Amino acid sequence: MDVTFESFAELVFHLDHPPPSELPAGINGQRPPLSPARIFRSWISHLPSPLPAKTTAHVFRLLFPHEGNRRRYGLRETQLAAELESVLAVEGLTHWDAAPETTRSNISIAEVDALLDELAAHSDFSQLSQTPIALRPPSTILRCLYRDAGLSPRAMAVLTQVILRDLRPLLYPLALIHARHPTLLLGVPASAGPTQLGLHEAMWAWEPAMARLFRDGKGCMEWCAAASETVKDDYVVSAGPVLNVNVQIPKCVKGRSVRDALKGFIGKDCRSVWAETKYDGYRLILAALGLTIGSAHPMPRPRISARRTEVTSVILEAEVVPYNEGDREGGRGPGIEEFWRLQAAGVSSAMNPSLPLRLRHLCLVFFDILHLNGKSLIDSAYLERRRLLERVVHHIEGFSLLATRAEIPLHLGTAHAEEVLGKVFQQSCQRREGLVLKADESVYVDTQLRWVKLKKDYIPNVGDCVDLVLLGAGWDIDRAHELRVDTSVYTTFYVGTLTNREGVTKHRQVPHFEFLFAVSYGMTRDQLELYNANIRLRRWATKPFDRDDKWKRSQLMTAVRAALAAIAKNISKIRAVMGRGT
Repeated sequence: MDVTFESFAELVFHLDHPPPSELPAGINGQRPPLSPARIFRSWISHLPSPLPAKTTAHVFRLLFPHEGNRRRYGLRETQLAAELESVLAVEGLTHWDAAPETTRSNISIAEVDALLDELAAHSDFSQLSQTPIALRPPSTILRCLYRDAGLSPRAMAVLTQVILRDLRPLLYPLALIHARHPTLLLGVPASAGPTQLGLHEAMWAWEPAMARLFRDGKGCMEWCAAASETVKDDYVVSAGPVLNVNVQIPKCVKGRSVRDALKGFIGKDCRSVWAETKYDGYRLILAALGLTIGSAHPMPRPRISARRTEVTSVILEAEVVPYNEGDREGGRGPGIEEFWRLQAAGVSSAMNPSLPLRLRHLCLVFFDILHLNGKSLIDSAYLERRRLLERVVHHIEGFSLLATRAEIPLHLGTAHAEEVLGKVFQQSCQRREGLVLKADESVYVDTQLRWVKLKKDYIPNVGDCVDLVLLGAGWDIDRAHELRVDTSVYTTFYVGTLTNREGVTKHRQVPHFEFLFAVSYGMTRDQLELYNANIRLRRWATKPFDRDDKWKRSQLMTAVRAALAAIAKNISKIRAVMGRGT
């Protein structure tokens, strides 16, 4: 028996309104709510058995609609509202006296999933758009979902958020307060809302094999969902990443200082930590089967042929950086250039037209290996992975490099380790983005010995110095959901810099500002409330584009008066001449 979409909508409702647990009451006299994992497991236990094939994929696509690129609909709030108005408005008015449905909709999650696939195939940004199938118009598909399916209002709300690829407004709604005001909203801590159900946590509750596959390097939810249904008690799926399947990349811990970066390794029975250079580029995972090594560039071809390595399959991690074989700006000679030299399809030489294009190209800086000749290296120590990486990757200057690193010995004491790391970090700040600390004994996804990223941007009072100006403020949907605030709160600030300072100060030119970046993080709730109040109460001076400029007005009025005086003088002369002529 199929799982109905109404049943899934009830799951979303209970995750939003968790019932109280059996734990003793707290200081406030209320028992703590059930955890989202327990609610999810309870819902699973009430599902019909056995479940139809592909139920796992159907459930996780609906519960985590933002994961992956399989379905993108090209519909945001405004466009979807317009579509639903045409689908619902007229028919809803003409059937205003129809008796309400007393039975629940029986449309299954499999049927809804198929209709959503068909709807997503209309968007060029969706993977399903590449599937050659005959498509019905989006309005017809939406009518099937919103009218013909007979869904309840609660299920329609869930369906709408699935199409918007964001269930958070239903799973973690705003706090119940008597008025919508930035001060009131920011006064409620984000932790006051329901606990979130994470993807990995949901996988463990649904099928532990799915979670293990995802954790072991197969970071594609779709692939893990399909594979977990084939797992039997007497069948073991090979661990580790496989070719053509996304790898789940571990997140680094931010090091706020040299001492803070090392504290995660002290007392963990590791002798050495390696400070690996963090390059400023695009992260790339390369997967290849049956490699044939070669190059169209005339320079590296003979070196590659001379050092060919027999590799049947491999998955490598690298950073894509721009490389200049000529003379870099400032007379620095050949080497890796700044990040902004990178373009979507390569490296542009537009900033220096005199430099031949052939001297600028992409370079790969390799820093990890996850799979080699059919064997997973996810559970291998960093020491072993680096050794294999050095055997597989051949150094070809300007094209293929290994990430540089420095050893930080821990067995000589904490003070000595901090001194060594401080010197290495200082040298790195002069040339590269920062460092990533990795212990010799750490595996790829290690919960005990996690990678630590150390950048000058993370350390207070350290970093690049530039005069910046606040150009505007706005609302970011992701940051707003994290803060649990509505659109009345400014969550994001747009920062730029003055590009013609000398012209403004010396020649009274119109100031020209260039936008650089947006800032959504780093501010406490109290600071954010203060900034919102400063904008709302006009404590911060604002200058809209259409506001009149007093200086310009005075200059303009002077010019107008001079012009009028000249015209009047000329008119009087004309009258005098005409008078003499008569």
